[in-house]
Amino acid sequence: MLIEICVRGLGPDGPALAKKIYHHLIEGVGDDDQSFEFKERVELQSWAPPENWADSLLKGPVDASGICISVNSYFDWNEKDRSDFPTRVESFVAQTRCAHPFTHPVGIPASVLVLACIFHRSPLPPEFWRNGLFEPPTKSNSSSPSLQKIPKLKRKKRSKSSE
Repeated sequence: MLIEICVRGLGPDGPALAKKIYHHLIEGVGDDDQSFEFKERVELQSWAPPENWADSLLKGPVDASGICISVNSYFDWNEKDRSDFPTRVESFVAQTRCAHPFTHPVGIPASVLVLACIFHRSPLPPEFWRNGLFEPPTKSNSSSPSLQKIPKLKRKKRSKSSE
């Protein structure tokens, strides 16, 4: 979330800040290019909510449903030149939107959904911050030959006994 907001929402300095955040916190490397020697690697993840997300959220937590998407492999590269970092982030957002489209529920104010997420300690769908920052998904901005594709995973239907 923070990297996406930096890339598109903080003006001309945003992409540089996003690269620094990724370099320091995710890769664990300082300005001197020395490792922070983290014992574990930080794994960035995104989340695609289940189709019935809003209705379920109003009844209780939805943290055990939806699809977890590993993000690191979309941003990783070995070369020192990171000039394409904003492009990688934008491509990831576009691909995610195409693979897991989200429609804001009708009749439920966004503020109610945000408060329900806080109350139930449930994740907030990325579209809540992406909506004003990134172009709507189209075929032209959702494909990039240099990045791997986000798979369209089938959502598992939960039985009533598991709820």
